[in-house]
Amino acid sequence: MDKRELEQILYSYPYVVAENKNIKLELERMEIQGVKPVSYDFKPKSHSKGSVVEEEVIHLDATRQALEGKYRQNEILIEKIENSLSVLDENEREIIKRIYFKRYKSKDIAQQLYLTHIYVSILKKTALNKLMQIFK
Repeated sequence: MDKRELEQILYSYPYVVAENKNIKLELERMEIQGVKPVSYDFKPKSHSKGSVVEEEVIHLDATRQALEGKYRQNEILIEKIENSLSVLDENEREIIKRIYFKRYKSKDIAQQLYLTHIYVSILKKTALNKLMQIFK
């Protein structure tokens, strides 16, 4: 993985977290409305086209399964990012979070943390190099 790909993953982190929260809410809404997994063992075995209700149930079940799959993919990415951040020291982790998750500029981070702009750049580069080794 190169630096650009890693940065895209890091920038996407807050959006992936938000997307998963929304997927979870949608799955809860579907469950409240009675959309639960379909047991295909009991599905009629006719060769004729199914009823509108059967088709809707099958469609909703497919939607639910797609949402569950996307949710799990996002969970895996979130866990990979969080696991990777755990190898960074506190300053490196804070720099990465502020730059990529909160979208702060390096000079603002330097002022907030009472560091030089150059030191923030060094910490960022060191952290990205460590993360690239993990995200191979």
